[in-house]
Amino acid sequence: MNPFGWQKTAFEPRCRRLGARPPIAVRCATGLCVLAIAATTIFRCADAHAQALASSPLLNPSGDTVSKVNFDADAGVDFIGSGHAHQKNQKFGSYDELDSSLSLLATFQTSSNSPVWRTGLDWERYWFSSDPVSTVPSALESLNLRLGADLQLSPAIFMRIEALPGFYGQGLNEFSGRQFNVPVEIGASYVYSNRLYFIVGAEVNYELDFPVFPAAGFLWRVNDKLTINAIAPKPEIEYELTDSLTLHAGGEFSENTYRVNGDFGRIRGVTKLDNAIVQFNEIRIGAGVTWKVNKVFSLDLEAGAVPYRRFDYNRADYKVLSTNTAPYLAIDLTVKF
Repeated sequence: MNPFGWQKTAFEPRCRRLGARPPIAVRCATGLCVLAIAATTIFRCADAHAQALASSPLLNPSGDTVSKVNFDADAGVDFIGSGHAHQKNQKFGSYDELDSSLSLLATFQTSSNSPVWRTGLDWERYWFSSDPVSTVPSALESLNLRLGADLQLSPAIFMRIEALPGFYGQGLNEFSGRQFNVPVEIGASYVYSNRLYFIVGAEVNYELDFPVFPAAGFLWRVNDKLTINAIAPKPEIEYELTDSLTLHAGGEFSENTYRVNGDFGRIRGVTKLDNAIVQFNEIRIGAGVTWKVNKVFSLDLEAGAVPYRRFDYNRADYKVLSTNTAPYLAIDLTVKF
């Protein structure tokens, strides 16, 4: 979902595209489709936007600083078609999916030599039209703060660290203390040239089956029109048609963790799923167009296919899979000021 989006304009005079998307703002597709998705799987990058953490919107490679406050807002809604869920030999029928998200972010400096501080709020909710007795949850929802800083360690090296304290459960009206979690995202970028960046990052999340997920990639601006963004979990190829229209194609691998309700398993006859942690995975392949309306507003439309979804209650040794391909349509609005 999702948050950093600095890569798109990483080579402009002042670096600023995820993060989320920052956060939710970066829900793009995978460039070099095969390479990108392979890299995503190899590094097992979670929903974490850790891989896009490595650049500051207020610091540029020459070390100049801008002391003003910048604001970013991003709203998105994704429609995913029917998928068939099954757990080993047990089938749960089909379900549709609706993914809505909203993020607000402010970046600022307290002095000319201070880090660039980042503070914001993220919200995301998945709705699933599943059977009431299915172990596919009817909803998964998160509400969290985004607290972090961007550092320029040298003229060519940038670093970002962010904590995302918040509630990750089945719904705002059912949040409890057990659903509180604090994922941490860390990343760094090396500016090899004004056209090539190398990125490394990791997400730390105790609730994942592997608490630390590393990733690496690069962003290469081949020429003034073509950009290869091989950064998991949302690699893509972009082609700038005009100053206001950009085509992009690729894929996305998302991974998020939530705690289900205390009676979730009992209602469904699987008591070991009460209060369980569910890890939701999804792979998308698609293409779209971004329209930069003006300096403040941009609109992104994307469509494609979702070949794989998984609900992994890993601590309960219980997995629900959906491997038939479903279509999707995504709409995203970004505001920067």
